[in-house]
Amino acid sequence: MPDSEDPYRIPAGPGLDSRIHREIFEKTDSSDIPSYSTDERLAKTVMKQIRSTRSRALATGSTTIRDAKWYYARYGSDPSTSTEVLSESLALSICRLALVIQNQT
Repeated sequence: MPDSEDPYRIPAGPGLDSRIHREIFEKTDSSDIPSYSTDERLAKTVMKQIRSTRSRALATGSTTIRDAKWYYARYGSDPSTSTEVLSESLALSICRLALVIQNQT
């Protein structure tokens, strides 16, 4: 069963990495969980996993809000039905989005 912490606000770190490991990759071993939420290279493996199980478009990028750089990850291409998350890093945005869309099904 998924954890109850809001995936739109969950912070980067071991808690998020553990959820990604269990809920996205469906792995039960807890001895060596990768740092998906802080390592951009590992976050891209999360993105590949999402793409392998979902049919809608997945996009990432950055924007500037109030002179600060933010990163987004978006699932879907229709503005009225797509899901998007923002965060301070690309890795965190990808991981948050993975949990959000995993919990939509």
